[in-house]
Amino acid sequence: MWVVTRAINQYDQDGDYFVAVFHNKPSFKDLKKLLPQENNVTIGKLTRGGGRQEYEGEWFFLTEVKNGQLYIP
Repeated sequence: MWVVTRAINQYDQDGDYFVAVFHNKPSFKDLKKLLPQENNVTIGKLTRGGGRQEYEGEWFFLTEVKNGQLYIP
């Protein structure tokens, strides 16, 4: 499975936040449909695992997790 999480750069945040899960690795089109407010550069980065690009306050990660595997961001 592929898990999309969101990170927020604020003092009182507690780790990544669950956004969605996909059975198969999502395509650019799948991720754009999920996050239509995000620009193509952000979606393109997310297809490669995501992460912070510059100094934005919010960013996303795409992580593969096997069935029954403990999720550790």
